[in-house]
Amino acid sequence: MNMATYETFAAVYDAVMDDSLYDLWTDFSLRHLPKSKERKKLLELACGTGIQSVRFSQAGFDVTGLDLSADMLKIAEKRAASAKQKIDFIEGEYVGSLASRHL
Repeated sequence: MNMATYETFAAVYDAVMDDSLYDLWTDFSLRHLPKSKERKKLLELACGTGIQSVRFSQAGFDVTGLDLSADMLKIAEKRAASAKQKIDFIEGEYVGSLASRHL
C-alpha cells in the first residue's frame, strides 16, 4: 500500500475494523504484559487511530504510539484527549530493530 492510499485509509479505518478484535487483542495483551503497581512503558507499533493505545493507557501503562500515517495519528490524539489519557504519538516507521522518526 503506498503512503497516499494509507493516508486516505485513515478516514475509514475505524469503520471497517471489527471492534470485537480489539477486545480480544486487549485481553490477550494484558494477560501477557507484566503486572505492576508502577506504570510500565509500552511502545505500540503501528498504533493506527490509537484504540489500543488508549486501552493500554487506561490499564496503567505509559504508552507511546508509533505509526506511519499523520492522519491516523491525528485521530489517535483526539481519541486520547477524549479519553483524558496522556499518550505520546510519533510519526515514523519501524524497520527491523530500529525505529526511524520523521521529525
